[in-house]
Amino acid sequence: MERFVALLKCDVAHCGEVVAVGGNRVAEFFEDWNAHRQWWESVLVPMLVRPAPHIIPVSKNLSDACAMQLRKAFELYWLDKAACANRLRIFVERLMDHFQVPTQKLDKKGKPYDLNLSQRITEFDKMKPGHKDALDALRHVGNYGSHEGQGDMDALLDCFELLEDALAELIDEKKAMLAAKAKKLIQNKGKNTW
Repeated sequence: MERFVALLKCDVAHCGEVVAVGGNRVAEFFEDWNAHRQWWESVLVPMLVRPAPHIIPVSKNLSDACAMQLRKAFELYWLDKAACANRLRIFVERLMDHFQVPTQKLDKKGKPYDLNLSQRITEFDKMKPGHKDALDALRHVGNYGSHEGQGDMDALLDCFELLEDALAELIDEKKAMLAAKAKKLIQNKGKNTW
């Protein structure tokens, strides 16, 4: 196995950011049964990308604690999939904090007890319904990464996709914003007056 290191520069005119990339160079075997061909190709497998590209957008409305965890997950995605999964779980904890979901409740005797993340997500669902499954999915993937020391690339990408959709609603209130635009257009009989 060989290693590689490279510096990449974004070619978007207003960006131009330089990114360091390092990883392994491996040989992969390919087959095309229809063409009766087989061949080997050299493939670069990134193991470190710094600064890491954003896998999903990071809203300006997201709390600093949440944004920090999300950016760290982007970086860890390339370096350590299990750690990335764990960081997404931590992100969900910080998201619960962002929405001031309680960390404790009182038992039947009036004594406080700590809520685990699953319980906090259930409490959050009472506050903002409709995102429980997505948040539970991130929790399960995070638990798997933490306890098994493994992370699956496809599962992580699914988590980022679920998270992007949930954040569009929870943080940026996209549906409410679009509903307001629709209402304004209806009121103005199709004329945009803003």
